Amino acid sequence: MKSGFGGKKGSISSRSIGKQTVVDRAGSKHSLIRAVGGEDVITWIDATNINDAMGADITSVETISGYQPTVGNTAPKAEYNTVLRSTAYNFATNDGAYLRFNGDGNLFPSGLKAATGVARVTFNDTSAYHRVFMADGGNGNPWTGVDGAWGFGGTDSSNQFAMVVGEGAGGTNGSLFQSTETMTANTAYGLVSTLDTVAVSTADILKIYKDGAELAGSLTDDDVDPGTLVENQLGIIGGEQLNTSNNTVNSNGRLRGSISDFIIIKRFLTDGEASRLSEAISGP
Repeated sequence: MKSGFGGKKGSISSRSIGKQTVVDRAGSKHSLIRAVGGEDVITWIDATNINDAMGADITSVETISGYQPTVGNTAPKAEYNTVLRSTAYNFATNDGAYLRFNGDGNLFPSGLKAATGVARVTFNDTSAYHRVFMADGGNGNPWTGVDGAWGFGGTDSSNQFAMVVGEGAGGTNGSLFQSTETMTANTAYGLVSTLDTVAVSTADILKIYKDGAELAGSLTDDDVDPGTLVENQLGIIGGEQLNTSNNTVNSNGRLRGSISDFIIIKRFLTDGEASRLSEAISGP
């Protein structure tokens, strides 16, 4: 298993010549998300206002805009997370807990060529297999026979931050970015991953930003389908769903941690936007 979210180079700040962009003028975290995402937000989840009692299984999800996920067969728990310094969805206590996007169409629009994923998350341990988000084409297995799987987390064999896109039959049509930085348990992360399937430079296809800084790493199997990202009916937060008939989650492919914020934007972000957003999301 690999994991992921991607982008293109650029700069949004022109303070050196005495100007400010909309993003520079944005104040709060929510204002910045609105300034960056605008009409391109596919889904925006904020767990700072949880209706369920702390410690109870959640019954609904606080979505600010975009697609509304439903609670999986195994529900995350509501909690106040001292690491994130926020109320959050706890995916670790109930093993295999997940949220699912059902939607009346594709979570990602047809023809989409670029996207960005954002998450404020903490991991309970440093082992591999942390899946923050998984998407597939609907057959239940994102890593075989699906050209356009998109995940985010660690890899099967490593606790390094990693992401993958376009993993097709036999694992021959995809790109994996694996950073040189490893996860630390019980640490709050503001993560932004940008993806551009038609990037001019191969170095721009997949990128990960953590708390304002772009992570160094390597890109392998660089043959992303230049056409579309994925026309996807299924999206899973907190796990890798392998069996669509009974909605079970792979015991290895789950998130052992908590999330307070989760956003998908249907375009790549410039380096400046992604850096600002990952820094902003790193705070409660």
